[in-house]
Amino acid sequence: MENRKEKVKSKEERANVVFSKMTVVFIALVVLTVFLIRMGNNGRFALAFRTGAMPWVMGAGALLFVGALCYKIFCLRTGADETMRVFSSSLILGVAASFAATLLVLAKFDEMHAVIALFAAALLFFVYEIYLPDFFYFTLETVIGAIAAAMVGSTAFGKGALWNLLLIVGTVLAALFSVTMIRRAAARTHVQIADGRTVAADKLNTAAVYIGAVLALCALAVSLFFGGLVTYVLVFLCGIYLLAAIYFTVKLI
Repeated sequence: MENRKEKVKSKEERANVVFSKMTVVFIALVVLTVFLIRMGNNGRFALAFRTGAMPWVMGAGALLFVGALCYKIFCLRTGADETMRVFSSSLILGVAASFAATLLVLAKFDEMHAVIALFAAALLFFVYEIYLPDFFYFTLETVIGAIAAAMVGSTAFGKGALWNLLLIVGTVLAALFSVTMIRRAAARTHVQIADGRTVAADKLNTAAVYIGAVLALCALAVSLFFGGLVTYVLVFLCGIYLLAAIYFTVKLI
């Protein structure tokens, strides 16, 4: 009876840690997204920020990323137990990397592209930190497919350029192949997820990895042959991903 109470208490504590991590990521996303949107609606402020503060902010973002990476390596080398840490080394690294990636995109593109990059980077690190490994692989493949479909469906892609076509198709195929090979290499092993549980890799939802690869390839193919449908392709991908997120969230709980 006592062991059962301890297990329930431990599970509740892990759930609280996961909830706290989700709250931290959500607040950070909202704050940075609101800032980028307001900057996009205020041309004078955007110009002043880009010419004055942008170099300093990018430098701070790079230092933050390097510091977070060193801290992550230190935790790995020392074997630190971060099961019950809200601000674990992985979460700090994910926040720093997402922030740095957003600034890099903002330096070359407009604020809307920066918001998209922010959500894509934050989503990958968020899923990696909290969810089961196979959902991370599925997320990675979905993001690859969405980016490829958006690029191919863009008017700036230049469908007549054979080099562009070979480059994007080859990159997507190589990325998806790498993801599936990594998943296969992880078979017959055990993985530790964010809430501290050790799960046999064979018991995870391996099918999600292959479904994600097929969805990404289908999205790319439809965008290549029917460029006008790229918006519907992206909406479809988002819908499928939302259903998968609900499934894996329930499984996580």
